[in-house]
Amino acid sequence: MKRLFIFAALLLSAMLTWNLNASDRYTLLDLMGSAKPYPAPDSLLTHPDSLQAVMINHVGRHGARFPASDERAMTLLDILQKAEKAGTITPTGRMLLELTYNVVMYSTGRWGTLDPLGMAEQRGIASRMRETYPQLFDDGTVTAISSYVPRCIMSMYSFTHELASINNHIDISTNSGRVNSPLMRPFDLNKEYVDYRKDGSWKPVYDSYFDSHAPANPIIRAIGADYPIDRKQAQ
Repeated sequence: MKRLFIFAALLLSAMLTWNLNASDRYTLLDLMGSAKPYPAPDSLLTHPDSLQAVMINHVGRHGARFPASDERAMTLLDILQKAEKAGTITPTGRMLLELTYNVVMYSTGRWGTLDPLGMAEQRGIASRMRETYPQLFDDGTVTAISSYVPRCIMSMYSFTHELASINNHIDISTNSGRVNSPLMRPFDLNKEYVDYRKDGSWKPVYDSYFDSHAPANPIIRAIGADYPIDRKQAQ
């Protein structure tokens, strides 16, 4: 029996996924950041006829999600509402206020969860994998694991559910939780990294970069030049 082992490491950190045959179509800016959707390739991956796939080791991040929390949206909503009350808000600010309000309303109760696009992304990856290597999925075995994060678990389930929908003869096992943290979230357990985050030696470099690269003008164009706000708050 041919066996398929899939190691679905669904990380919070952003990992890059693209079609190796067409990788030059995507720039770093296209792929960076956890808010970017997975790029769907125009064609399936191919390999020389002399090679035969014997297993797949798939490592991916969770699919598209709602905003991780309401903190930033509510902060923006609060300052825009105050600018509106103060009478300094601009037409641009009013449009931003409506947009921010809609984001909050639509995301309430869903903060950080996998959204329909994220589920579709995972299904797409699974279906393309099955189409590219059908011989591996005949009576194959899929082993999938994820971290304890709900959107990662749902990504894993969306992925494996698509495989089962295509061929219900596949044996699929899934596992999630902190037991997988050494592989799924190693940054939580790496003592050197944790200590580095705590000692704050990185902060002056970060603050310097932030001060020189984070513009204050965009929010001022929204709340109005007469709204009382300092540059740090605007950034």
